[in-house]
Amino acid sequence: MLAIDMMNLPLLTAMYTTGLLMAMAIPPPAWHLLLPVVLAIAWLPLRNTRVAACLLGFLTLAFGYSNYHLHSSPPLRSVVLQSLSEKTPHTFYARVLQTKSRPDGGKQLDLWIHHVLQNHQPVSAPGGMRLRIEKSERSFTCGDELAVRTRLRIPRRFGTPGEFDYPRHLAASGLQFTGFLPDDIGIALLKRANPSHLTELRTRMGKLIAYSVPDKDQQAWVRALIIGDKDMLNEAQRSRLAAMGLSHLFSISGFHLGLVAMFGYLALLTIIRHSEKLLLAIPPRRLLPVVLLPALWCYLEFTGQALPAIRAWLAAAVVAGLLCTRRCCNPVHAALAVALAILVATPMSLFTPSFQLSFAGVFGILVLVPRWSKYLPAMNGACYRITQLSLVKTVKIVVI
Repeated sequence: MLAIDMMNLPLLTAMYTTGLLMAMAIPPPAWHLLLPVVLAIAWLPLRNTRVAACLLGFLTLAFGYSNYHLHSSPPLRSVVLQSLSEKTPHTFYARVLQTKSRPDGGKQLDLWIHHVLQNHQPVSAPGGMRLRIEKSERSFTCGDELAVRTRLRIPRRFGTPGEFDYPRHLAASGLQFTGFLPDDIGIALLKRANPSHLTELRTRMGKLIAYSVPDKDQQAWVRALIIGDKDMLNEAQRSRLAAMGLSHLFSISGFHLGLVAMFGYLALLTIIRHSEKLLLAIPPRRLLPVVLLPALWCYLEFTGQALPAIRAWLAAAVVAGLLCTRRCCNPVHAALAVALAILVATPMSLFTPSFQLSFAGVFGILVLVPRWSKYLPAMNGACYRITQLSLVKTVKIVVI
């Protein structure tokens, strides 16, 4: 079995990240996918020798390089989509991956195309497309099957130094193409998806907020806080949040997940303490975090599965697993394991501000707070915890 020493985890993470950064500057050769395989085959018989660590480092670097290009390029089966003329509209059969509404009445649909109509016959052509609709009053949900008549475009950079890399931004969401429609007349709903109970509850909550809060600006604040829907915040509101430094409070993240976990833990702990049998069957510190994980995932589903909150849930799952199995682990190594798992699954996350700021704050807290806590004056438990919370907030501000 492949056993990686936890002491090597920082080095492996650094090598994998270096491979991702190298991939930005070095075009991929045709055989780049074979390089990690060859290095893995070479490492297996030499894993107990002195050169094993060196081979493992190069293997991790090569895997990062290949994984970047694998996610940044369209699927190999998307040759049909790439060959379509950008000047001619085509009919695409697609499934809705994500929907976003804009305050100006427009919509943004992330679609997974599975067929395109050619010569009056549907042809298999998988690929992801971001469709922007200028004006739309129809509602679409994730999982809906649509037929869309539009022109397919391949996003390109202008070549300006330091410009926003829009193709890479799309690739982070698994999308390789874009499309535009002035209205939703060119969209036909083929099959309505069957949403989950939590998705239906979220939709009903959004309608209740719209009914209870008639003011559009206040409605946008409430939707962002309750159901994690920030799409209705206009530019003025977003600028105000950024100027006041409160954007993180109106974005469902690890902070909100931590509050839900804390109150859930305290509530269950109060119930368990009233029963000797429950205390013997469910040791609170070992098993309560594991019990809370499904409830926390339901909260993620209800609030729209924001990426920062998903990362926080993964970290909570790692900690819960360590507590359940009575294992000790360096907190920095646990955070590195979560970061590496995310980068392996979605390598483009490395270049998103959300990922960078989240883990900059996490590592800042894990590294600086224990060191700075030594200089806190002697005080009782409650005052010490309050002071340490202020210290954590100060570290986040300094680092981010």
